[in-house]
Amino acid sequence: MKPPTFKPKPGWTSVDPFWQMKTSGCYLSRDGSDRKLKIRYYAEEGKDCFHALVWFGPDSEGPPGHAHGGAVAAVLDEALGAAAWARGLIVMTAKLTVKFRRAVPLGLLAVVDAHVRRAGGSRVLVSGSLTDGRGRTFAEAEGIFLKVPRSSWKLFQLDDATP
Repeated sequence: MKPPTFKPKPGWTSVDPFWQMKTSGCYLSRDGSDRKLKIRYYAEEGKDCFHALVWFGPDSEGPPGHAHGGAVAAVLDEALGAAAWARGLIVMTAKLTVKFRRAVPLGLLAVVDAHVRRAGGSRVLVSGSLTDGRGRTFAEAEGIFLKVPRSSWKLFQLDDATP
């Protein structure tokens, strides 16, 4: 089983929400494995929506023939955080709530849609869903993320460039 070619929908532009990171340490999006999962991020022109295309490979297996719930949760965690990072909000997860609706088949090229709902003070609220892109929802998530103060960016090995 090999990952498919990622073909974004019309109006989607490929983005690297973690461009500030000096290391290649993104848990999922920079994994480099062709067997676990692949994830690519996209912004939608003219809309405040953030997307990801995700492929669940054989090394993400939990129940036979399906992705492990932890892999699904990790995808949603990174994608929701990426939606904030793409808006220049450097955050880390404080709380993630995932509702699993149905098992994710291995080999599925899924779509994550994420929206920053609120970004006030030190907290950012982001919600999103993982679907097959044709109306079937596999999981929904809501995350509360904490803004990382600029004074702490060096601890996170971030470039000091302004997004």
